[in-house]
Amino acid sequence: MGQVRLNFDQVPTHLKAKAPVIVLGRYQRFKGPCRPVRMKGGKMGRRWQMHEGFNIVKAYKGNIKLPLVKINRYSLPKNQPHICQDLKVYQYYWVLIHPAENTQKAFSKERTTLPYLVSFKEIVAIYPANKTD
Repeated sequence: MGQVRLNFDQVPTHLKAKAPVIVLGRYQRFKGPCRPVRMKGGKMGRRWQMHEGFNIVKAYKGNIKLPLVKINRYSLPKNQPHICQDLKVYQYYWVLIHPAENTQKAFSKERTTLPYLVSFKEIVAIYPANKTD
């Protein structure tokens, strides 16, 4: 799928009907919490795990209070025409989600210890978005 940027009204209607949650998000990568690890020679060191997700700019449909939704980009389906494979950092995307029950509970909270990870089965579509929306 190419990087043709869409307005909200250009997102296919049948996908909007499938997704109870539709958000405009800015894709970003960020460091997780520090973890102690044992280095060569027995010394203790620190590592930071990299996470990827969408900063929620605006919720167009559904109840979502979290400021950030985390995804695993490498587990997204490869041959889906509705899921953009070439996600670029700091670009805006339409994220259409059909959340499971536990994901919906996490969305209704304003704060969690880490951004909530949405599974690939819950993602209906990801489309590049115009910044003006």
